[in-house]
Amino acid sequence: MKRVVLYTLLFICSIIFGNSFVLASNNQSMTVEVDLIGFNTSSSDEIGIEVPDYVDLGELTNSKKTSSEEGIWINNTGRIDLRVTPILNDPDEEIFKYLYFRKQQQTSTNNTDLITFKKIGDYYLDINKPGVGKTYSKEHCYLQLDLTDFTGIINEDVDNYRTDVVFLATAR
Repeated sequence: MKRVVLYTLLFICSIIFGNSFVLASNNQSMTVEVDLIGFNTSSSDEIGIEVPDYVDLGELTNSKKTSSEEGIWINNTGRIDLRVTPILNDPDEEIFKYLYFRKQQQTSTNNTDLITFKKIGDYYLDINKPGVGKTYSKEHCYLQLDLTDFTGIINEDVDNYRTDVVFLATAR
């Protein structure tokens, strides 16, 4: 009789309080949640850059596989010294993986052997934080597309071939 009363009470309690006891099968999962607060010590405006929206490298042909050097300015609009590294947005891009950067342009008066081009992803540019009372600090670099080592096949003429270059800005 005690067992019947006990089972009856358990049944009534489970109806009243809901079925809060779950019989477990062999494998179960649960969701775990936590709030993490105060770990990000940097302000959102510590790192900021501005780069040109567009650069045209001109026309390349089978007999002229290297573009002219185009200069660009990169502005540090944040509050700390930065290292800016250009990378391809699409890592599988076959043409623009031959995009090169360097700090100084080739001239007749400088030794360009000391100022070599570096391939996109390998090049970086350091930009100091803006001075007191200034809203930005800027640095200049040059880029060039050089298809001399390109071994792929371009089956037809392509006008306005484009890709996106991402400029990663990190604290230095």
